[in-house]
Amino acid sequence: MSACNHSCDPSAEVVFAGSAKLLLVARRAMAAGDEVCISYIDHEEADKEERQKGLNSYGFCCDCCRCQPPPAQKKKKRPKVSAGVAPAEEPPQARRVKARRG
Repeated sequence: MSACNHSCDPSAEVVFAGSAKLLLVARRAMAAGDEVCISYIDHEEADKEERQKGLNSYGFCCDCCRCQPPPAQKKKKRPKVSAGVAPAEEPPQARRVKARRG
């Protein structure tokens, strides 16, 4: 199984079938040419740092889809202050607007 790379989202798993037999079993459908990856650690661990601790003995840092940081969120535009809004430092009575009756 040394020919399989690691992923925290593996496409296959190793199953021990007898004293001298290993099976490589797909965890999901794969197309021809897809890389077959197994997990060298307990990939069910939710915490990235804990998974990385398990990989330290293998001498590498994982960069699979589960270990990559989430895409940067777009900055939300702040609404523009419209004319007629009083600054917060003015007393409340100065901010009141009276409706005219016509």
